[in-house]
Amino acid sequence: MDVLVQDEGEKDGADDEVWSWCPVANVVDAHETGQDHHIMHGTKIFSAGTKVYISSEWADTRTIGGSFKVIGRARKSHRLVCAWLRWDRMENVRLRRVFSPAVLRIMAKMSRQTGEVDPSGFVSWWGNSGEDRDGIIHRFGLKEHE
Repeated sequence: MDVLVQDEGEKDGADDEVWSWCPVANVVDAHETGQDHHIMHGTKIFSAGTKVYISSEWADTRTIGGSFKVIGRARKSHRLVCAWLRWDRMENVRLRRVFSPAVLRIMAKMSRQTGEVDPSGFVSWWGNSGEDRDGIIHRFGLKEHE
């Protein structure tokens, strides 16, 4: 999978704005599934092309690459939901800075934070430090964008 670290087009946030590094991917369009190997578009929860935020929680499953806990907009309700998604159901992985208050609140809630969102206290997500950025690049094998 050829992936890049991209930081273009992101908000030029003020120093006091809350943000966090996060690997982001899109849900694949068509893939085989089931015993009869029928073609499915997207997944049961996410439609094809849905942008998902990938956490550091990983489960070793029988599939290649395992599964990651992700946040994305649900297929039917269009609300942000948290679910497990197989690695082979993701494409176009890249590194982004997350500014969305709704996504950051879910990350904080999953990290058992109360009160204000503090990316440095995220448990199953990354913070906004250079070490977090480098950790994501190393873990997902991302290439530096020149």
